[in-house]
Parts: sequence; structure tokens; C-alpha cells
Amino acid sequence: MSANRKNVAVVGCGNWGKNIVRSLGEMGQLAAISDPNPHNPHAKSYAEKFSCPLLSFEDVLALPSCQGVVIATPTATHFELASAALKAGKHVFVEKPLVRETDQNHNLVALAKSHDKTLMVGHILLYHPAYQAVEKIAKSDIGQILYITTRRTNLGRFFPGESALWDLAPHDLAMILNLYQRAPKRVFCHQVSCVEKGVGDFASVDLDFGDGQQANLYFSRFSPTKEQKMTIHGSKGFAVFDDTQDWNHKVTLYPSHVTSESGSAPKIHAIESKPIPLESAEPLKLELQSFIDSFDHPQNNKSDGNQALIVLAVIQAAEQSSTTKSWVDLQF
Repeated sequence: MSANRKNVAVVGCGNWGKNIVRSLGEMGQLAAISDPNPHNPHAKSYAEKFSCPLLSFEDVLALPSCQGVVIATPTATHFELASAALKAGKHVFVEKPLVRETDQNHNLVALAKSHDKTLMVGHILLYHPAYQAVEKIAKSDIGQILYITTRRTNLGRFFPGESALWDLAPHDLAMILNLYQRAPKRVFCHQVSCVEKGVGDFASVDLDFGDGQQANLYFSRFSPTKEQKMTIHGSKGFAVFDDTQDWNHKVTLYPSHVTSESGSAPKIHAIESKPIPLESAEPLKLELQSFIDSFDHPQNNKSDGNQALIVLAVIQAAEQSSTTKSWVDLQF
């Protein structure tokens, strides 16, 4: 094995798992594929394409050359699989959401720490070049962050019993938490069900971070239009990340300032918008490379189990709020 090759196995070769398999194969980092369905055509095809073995989960854990395991299976299986992989001495990457139970999240964080292994969660947008450009702008060009809005809509896939909150919220929550660098103090949420009674297909979530800083997230998987947009409102301007645009227009800076004269209403003075051109890249490969780098450099892990714990707490509070129709306080 070369010094740069880390050998990562993928458990789960379904709708998203097959993209992870392809990416690791093209990166020359794929050690093995494991899928609960022995007849999965994607698993067989990629195993042949990248000349890697198709193994049981137990055989993956016993593979000496395998240093890391990516888990891309249904959420209900994450805790058991991730626990076993960490106990076997593997670095572990789990697709979002990590788990749905707080105690399970705590247990996985503790396991990773006790075995000195990486526990990384698939909050892919943190590794997106456009988000990283927006993050840089937010720290230097728009003053103090006052308010963040996100919109994520499409005609999406439906999973029995899984709301749009669980399906769509983790990505935007991870970005917002990373920008504010702290957890919100309270949460309010409104959901609407259209397809399955009691399972929200639309959701609007308000986050109050204190000190006048807030955020609003809107999700819909029952929309005729596709939106993937974040707007950061600052005291000296705005930064927009629109992932539906081409790479020359995914990120735009809108400088502005406010003047106030005695006896007159405040005026907002906007300066011409400035698109920030970016080189195209595959966020998934960047995310997976960060996972691999974290084996030797843990600081590269931007989406660890502790961040996942806050994301989990916010989603749980949002569900509670949508039932009680009231704000829910968070304690950390």
C-alpha cells in the first residue's frame, strides 16, 4: 500500500452509496464494497470496474488493509454498524443523519474518542468550494452576520415516515452552525403534510442564536421548482450561495451600507453585485479526501459527532415545536 493510499471500504451501495463507491474508486482509495443485498447490481458492477472485493460487513471489519469505513445505509442501521466499525479500529464516515437518538450519538462520540479514531458525518456542503468561498466572504467582507436564510426545495423522493426535516435540514443546519460557531438558543418550526399524514413535506424553521443573530430555513420536497440557496445578511453587505447556478455564479457578493441622517429614515446603499468565479470540483470527492486526511490530521474533520449532536438536537426541537406551536429552548 502506498503512503497516500488509505484503503476505504463502503457499506451500502444504494442511491447515494453508489456515488461514494464511484468517487473512492476514481480516487484510487476503494478497498472493498459491502451491501446487505447480495444481488445489488451497482455493487457487483463497481466491484468489477475497480477490481475490489465484494465482502460481508464482518469480512470488511476483518480486512487488515482497510483503514476506514463509509456507512451509507438506512439511518436505523447507523448506530450498530458505526459502533462495530469503531470497535474494530476503523475510522468511520456515516452519511447524514448520523443517528436519531441522543444517547446513540453520545455513545458514538465516546467510542471514537476511546479508540482514537475519526467519526465523520456526511455534511457534504461544508466541503463545497462555493460554501467555503461564502464562509470566507462572511468572515471578511460583509461585517457582522445578522441573519441567515436558506431555501431547499424540489420534487423530491419520499421515504415512509421520514419528514423533510430529517431528509433536508442537516445540510443547511451544518452550514449555519459552522458560520455562527455556536448552537442556537431556541427553535421554532411549522410543518405541513401533503403526502403522508403526520409527516411534514414542508417545513419552516426559525433559529434564535441570541445577540440579535437569527436564521430561517425553508424546506419543501413537494415543489415544482428547485432551489438550493443560502443568503447571509451582514451589517456591510450580503453573500449568496446558489448551488443551482453555474460555477461562475454560484457565489455572489452584494456590498452595501446604511446611512442615517437626522430626521430622515435610514437608507441602504447597495454597491454593484460581484460574482465570485470558482473552479468546478466534486464536493463529494473533496469531502471524502478530508475524511482520508483526518486519519493523520483530525483537525480536517469539520463535521464530527459533536456537530452532529447539535444538528440532532435542533431537528428534535423543531419536531417538538411543530407539535406544540411554540418556541423550544435548547440547552448544551
